[in-house]
Order: sequence, then C-alpha cells, then structure tokens
Amino acid sequence: MKKFTFMQTIAAAMLMAVVAGTSLMAQSLQSAHSLGMADSYMQLSENCEAASANPANLASPEQQKLSIKLISAAAHFANNSFTLADYNRYNGAYLTEADKQDILRKIPDGGLVFAYDASASAVSFSYGAFAFTAAGIGGGRGSVAKDPIELALMGNKIGEVHTASDSYADNWAALSFGGSFGARLFEMNGFTVDGGVTVKYLQGLAYYGVTELTAEAVTQATGISGEGGLTTLEAQGGSGYAADLGLSVTGNSTRYGLVLHNALASINWNRDVKKTIYSFYLENMNIENAGSDSVSVSDEVDVPTDNFSTRPPLELELGASRHFGKLLAAADLKQGFAETAFVSKTPRLAAGIEYPLVSSLVLRSGLAAGGVDKYSAAVGGGFNFGIVNLDLAYASTGTLLPFGGRGARLAFATILEF
Repeated sequence: MKKFTFMQTIAAAMLMAVVAGTSLMAQSLQSAHSLGMADSYMQLSENCEAASANPANLASPEQQKLSIKLISAAAHFANNSFTLADYNRYNGAYLTEADKQDILRKIPDGGLVFAYDASASAVSFSYGAFAFTAAGIGGGRGSVAKDPIELALMGNKIGEVHTASDSYADNWAALSFGGSFGARLFEMNGFTVDGGVTVKYLQGLAYYGVTELTAEAVTQATGISGEGGLTTLEAQGGSGYAADLGLSVTGNSTRYGLVLHNALASINWNRDVKKTIYSFYLENMNIENAGSDSVSVSDEVDVPTDNFSTRPPLELELGASRHFGKLLAAADLKQGFAETAFVSKTPRLAAGIEYPLVSSLVLRSGLAAGGVDKYSAAVGGGFNFGIVNLDLAYASTGTLLPFGGRGARLAFATILEF
C-alpha cells in the first residue's frame, strides 16, 4: 500500500471526517472587539454589538446612539494534535520512521479532532435601545480515528486489522436575523439594573451529518478484506429561532452582567431531507483484481425519513468590568451545557484589558483558560477615524502564548458611530 506525506495524510483524514456526527450549532457572530480581549467583553459591549454579547447594555443611556456595522467577519479553526510548528516541520519533508512515530504520538488515542466555524455580517445597526443584526453563520466538527492515519503513514502489514468506526463529522450553515431591545428595570442604592432580550430567526441553509459509521479491514497474504457502512442525514434547508436573555448591573465604578445564550432555540430541518445508507464489502482485493465486481461490492440506498431538529447550545455567561484610570479591565466566566465545536461543559474563565494609547488607537489583550480551547491568548486593536471604527483581533488556541497553538481565531469589523 502507498504511504502518504504528512499533509496528504492529514488532508485525507479531514476530508474523510467531513463526509463522515454529533449535532452542533455555533454561537452568534464573533466580535473583533471581544476577541481582542479573549472574549471577556460581555459587559463592555455597546450599540449594535451588544445585541449578540449582552442585549441589556442597549438600555444604557450613554450607549444609545446610532451605530451601523458595515461589514464584519470572523473565523475559528482548531485541532487537538498539531501546531503551526508541526506543519512547518513536516510539510513537504521526507518523513523518517522517527518523524512518523512523532506524528502518531501527537494524536490522542481518541483520534484527530478538528472544529471550525465562520461568520459574516453585511449590515447590522442599533438606534436607542433597539438593534437589528443579520449574519451568515456556519461550522463543523469532525474526528478521525487514529488507526486509519497510522495505516496511511506506516502502510499495511499482514494480519493487521484497521478500523475507522470512531470517526465522525457534522457540517451546517444558516442565516441569522435578530432583533434586540434593552430597558431600565430599576435603580436602587446607587445601582442601576437593566434587562434585555435578543430574538433571532434562523434560516437553515444546509446540514450534513452521520448517524452511523462502521468500517473494518484486514490485510491478508492474498489481498485486503473488509466491510463497513455509513448512514448519512442531510437537508437543504430549514427554519428555527433562538433567544438570548441579558441582565446588567451598573455601580459607581464596576459593571456586572449575566447572559443566557440560546435560552430558547431550535432549527427544524424540513427541506429535501434525505437519509442515505452506504455499504461496502471487500474480499481479497489486490492490484490485479481491484476492478472486479466479484471482490469489491458497494451499495447506496436512499430511505424515507422524517424532518429532524438541531438545537443551538445553551450557554451561561457571567461578566464584570472596572476602570482603573484609563485602563479598563474585564473578566468573563462561561459555562456551556453541551459539548459541541466551541461550547463545552468545562467552564471557561477569561480576563482582558483595554488601554487607549492615543485618541485614535486602543490596544487590547487577554488570556483565557478552560472550555474547548483549554488555553488562549489574544491581542487586538481598535482604530478610531472619527465616526469610523475599525477593530482587528487575533487569538491562539491551546496555548497561553500568542502563537504556536493548535489553531487560531481571526476577526475584523467596521462600525460607524454617530
């Protein structure tokens, strides 16, 4: 059997996972301002960005001005095994036996896991205590069992059994249209308490996942024998809703907040829903008889199926912020109630700072621990050109260093404030 290079092996593994699931949905559009502070931004959010971070902040009188988000985009990719340094070391290189063993050691016993999401917004705006947001969101998660990666790198040996049954993946895309409102609830003992809600209509564009996967093969002296099956579930559209609830408490120098993301949420996939069962059977297949129907049999059957639903993940977020002169410090604690691409039942604590270096430039940075990424370091900047504001941010994944992690996050946004 042909042995593959490092990048051929990883690319093939990820492609295999994309077509091989657990249900997942992303959160809302990632804010570049938030990302620059490692997502410790919930209680600092304002104007049109408060709709996604904490709608209660829309009630604050000093934030009730017209804002228009012209364009913004964000992307997040992560895996559990390889860093950029690994890529630079092994990509295009001749792999020695020691290199192959090193690559395999980096992959946990549970397999190579990767996740990605992306979001983009063309126009969103806020005026007074109201906001409207529109975004395209999508993402996916996959896992490839360690066994087939070892097979690709090391080749097959007589009598060895290889399986890919632990592999999975899930991919989806949707449009999100949201309306938000914030209101002052009451004032007491020097504190003001605000509440807010964001209600989103979700237009599902496409879904592709796997409900069952089995595959096993063994190399014999006369050829390769094996069997397996794959059951896929897909849809070409659907619709649903989501709602976020927010609370904000403001004192003399400190602000506190609470948000329940996706308190109510669901997408019903009901357009061109299809379940397909694939199966294959091999018996003593080798180079000479690979094209013969007598040794290789495959089948594809479409079966009737009902509509199905997926739920965006429920997540609780607590936050606080305080000014120390010009320096603004903030901290957020997130607790997910599901295990998906970028939401975890493991709590995530983030802390960030923001400092206006000059009137036209704000510097941001932050650190986070816990959650799916385990560790993250973020840097960002805000550029103010009169009514035009430009935010840029980058964050690492799996490390408290700015670079060298097992993934990366990027975001930018252009906002007009009047």
